[in-house]
Amino acid sequence: MLNGIFDFIYFKIKRKEIKKAKYRLRRLKINTVLELMIKNCKEKNVNYNILEHTKSEILIELIGKKYNILLKYDRRDMVFNEEFDSFVDKMKKTKINKGIYITTGLFEGGIHKRGNRIFFPKNIILEDYSYFMKRQLGLRGKTIDVFKNKKLNFYKYLPR
Repeated sequence: MLNGIFDFIYFKIKRKEIKKAKYRLRRLKINTVLELMIKNCKEKNVNYNILEHTKSEILIELIGKKYNILLKYDRRDMVFNEEFDSFVDKMKKTKINKGIYITTGLFEGGIHKRGNRIFFPKNIILEDYSYFMKRQLGLRGKTIDVFKNKKLNFYKYLPR
């Protein structure tokens, strides 16, 4: 509950920055995002395996010492149940412990409720553009600093 109140206040205060960030995030090329992910993996000594790479999405297996993560970065405006189900199926096929789905748009309404249900035993984190940028900007960050200096990072999503 306290987390929800903090998020509400944060998004109220940072509304303009988040709006600017959404625009810049949508303009960011997928190859640039991939280069930043690879750079973060090399800095933290995390092995990775690129499973899919198209002009609108990236699917990477991040291999850690304790567990593996399937990370999908998607540039769509809306992620529907079909895309989410496809991601879940890939997690099952590859037998990966944890999944992270990041989109520059939004998730369809029912997906958030399904993501952490008991019927699916995996741990899935769903991040739309606003929560992704919240983690990038923090309390005092400016959108221009994050994108101009390529300070966009994926450290939070890397396995240990």
